[in-house]
Amino acid sequence: MQLSPALLDWFARAAAAAATQKRQDFGIPELLIAALEDPDNLSEVWEGLLQGEEHREALLRHFRQASSAVAAQEAARDAAPQSEEFPAEVLEAVDELALPPDEAILSVLASWQQEKGEDELDDDPLLQLVLYNWNHLYPMPLEKLGIELQRKGEGAADFLRAFFAPEQDLNRRYGQDPMQGLLPYPDYCRAAMEVLVRRYRQNLLIYGLPGVGKSMVLRRLVEETAAGRVPRIFAGKRFFEFNRELFLKDLQSQTDLQARFDVLRLHLEQHPEIILVLDGIQHWFANATTVMQDFLQRLLGLLRYKKLHFVLLADVEFFNRVFKTNPIFEEWLSPLYIKPLTRSDVLLILEQIKDKFEEGYGISLDRAQLERVVEMSEAHVRTSQFPKKALILLDVALSIQALDDGPEPLAWESALRLALGRITGQESADFPDLQERLTRLEELLRERIIGQESAILEVCRTIRFTKSDLDLNPDRPDGVFLFAGPAGVGKKYFAGELSRILYNREPFVVDLSDYQEAESLQLITGRVSQGEGGYPAPSVLERLRVEPRRVLLLKNLEFAAGEILHYLLKGFEEGFLRDASGQQMPVGETTVVLVSDILGFEPHGSMGFSSPEDRRLDEAALRDYFTPDLLRGVDKLVVFQPLAESDLQRILTERIVPAFQSKVARLGHDLTVSPDVSRWVARLGTRLELSGQNVDRKFDELVAERVNEAILASSGKALRIQVSLLDGKLELVSTPLAE
Repeated sequence: MQLSPALLDWFARAAAAAATQKRQDFGIPELLIAALEDPDNLSEVWEGLLQGEEHREALLRHFRQASSAVAAQEAARDAAPQSEEFPAEVLEAVDELALPPDEAILSVLASWQQEKGEDELDDDPLLQLVLYNWNHLYPMPLEKLGIELQRKGEGAADFLRAFFAPEQDLNRRYGQDPMQGLLPYPDYCRAAMEVLVRRYRQNLLIYGLPGVGKSMVLRRLVEETAAGRVPRIFAGKRFFEFNRELFLKDLQSQTDLQARFDVLRLHLEQHPEIILVLDGIQHWFANATTVMQDFLQRLLGLLRYKKLHFVLLADVEFFNRVFKTNPIFEEWLSPLYIKPLTRSDVLLILEQIKDKFEEGYGISLDRAQLERVVEMSEAHVRTSQFPKKALILLDVALSIQALDDGPEPLAWESALRLALGRITGQESADFPDLQERLTRLEELLRERIIGQESAILEVCRTIRFTKSDLDLNPDRPDGVFLFAGPAGVGKKYFAGELSRILYNREPFVVDLSDYQEAESLQLITGRVSQGEGGYPAPSVLERLRVEPRRVLLLKNLEFAAGEILHYLLKGFEEGFLRDASGQQMPVGETTVVLVSDILGFEPHGSMGFSSPEDRRLDEAALRDYFTPDLLRGVDKLVVFQPLAESDLQRILTERIVPAFQSKVARLGHDLTVSPDVSRWVARLGTRLELSGQNVDRKFDELVAERVNEAILASSGKALRIQVSLLDGKLELVSTPLAE
């Protein structure tokens, strides 16, 4: 390219000035120095630049490089005030700098405006660069030259000034007020920087469960950058919040929307040090309006430009439903998964920020109180993860204590229970202490489990040990049990009640009969099957990761492929399960129950028992039934014995009959069932070798169906129904219920 001698000389002097400062680029400071040395050539330089397509391309590159250099200098100076300022001779001589003749600029702009229509003028990249960056690069404002850019919609200069205002500058926001108690997150920050210096897959997606601290990770990265505690290649990066409302304010038309994106892209290309942060983008997808859909399409289109850098903060749902289902996103975005924090991490955060809470509420806090916050938030708050739920619980509990004006100070434990009630909507009595639950575990299980006293004792002893500080393998699950016994004796019911007592939530049930082939392992670790709405169904690990603190119930053990069992048992032994992308899901807060109905196991040669002694299962025989690898992977083989007649009678008397009477009462009738009826059904169930699972079906057949026929024959009248046993036969008497 042939440039004017004066221009080449100017650039050469600027490059020499940059070399003396050991810089690899040059920007406006060096250009000013070079110009001051020979101001007489300024007119020739500008005339050479503003004439001809090649010269305009040269000026285009100059503006991009100069504006980037200035922004990088200013960013470094803001981040490290001790660094050197611009050379003093430049600052002193700025006001004396001779600008290009006004007539030359005005004549060139006028000729462009005459030769091009308004639409073409808006698209001219050189004109946009010159005018939109003039006030940033040169001391003489355009307004004093009488030059204004005329374009449709909002003025681009005003738009950019508002969009990149100091209020949106995260370096300024977080750098001036570092957050107390923020964890270092060194691994996350390093991984994020590795993405944001690339040219391919250079946009970062930070995702995780609600409340895990995605914004905290970003904030730590911004704080480290603003303070200059980052590698040299990352120094000078500027993080700006993408303000959607500001971007769409006073939008005139789709043409104006496109113009704003064009201006934004052009500005970001000029300033490669800028990184735009988009928080909560998953909520934007829920807006189905035409404007929002057009906005999202154009916004996501910016991800494909290799010179631009974005950080998206989103939840796991966005990762599963949008990122994983659109292969093109995997070319534009690099995901960074934020794991939920451990108890010790959350406790550390609370200890570091408790001063602010104490100052705000005038209440002193000790470590024991903070430990209770961590424990109770983990056990009872399900809407978010650590650390957010612990911070919310602490804040609510302190507000309750601060407003308490009773004669006696409100106890911290009572304040926590009241706070949990405010957060979850449950009664404060529904949040028993874990230690209290462990102490009363046998009692609570005996109230719900019938006929399995030995199983209750073995499970409670193991659970109490694995949840104590004496556990030698705290990373392993809090108990890995193999429940073995005939179908219908209460194994799955036992696991469900154990989950409700220990964790106050339902068990996570996995039917291993769905994993009979080795290839089905990807259903546990990856995402392949189609789910609701055509989206890939979440894997087992993705669903379990949302609430890992519960009982993991693995039923139909006999049907699982050997590779599936090996993967699970190996993960339980190591303390984590690994998904298809290599991410680890800890299982240390999970209790695992594998359930086997011992299909094909026939003690004493037959499943038919001729005496009560024959009905008991032998644990030694069962150990021969299961493989050694399986038994090595479990903490306890828990044998569930067949139910005796007295057990079936208790099930009928305490559960089945009261539940049926309640249903009848809701229809306006009164039902009485004689105790003899329960004994008769239980005796019959024992002879038929019925279990607790199907004795209710025998009750339906013998009692409930006859009651239903009587109600249907009453023509809507309320009845008093009595069911009794007469001469070994069931008798049902129904009479109108007196008003």
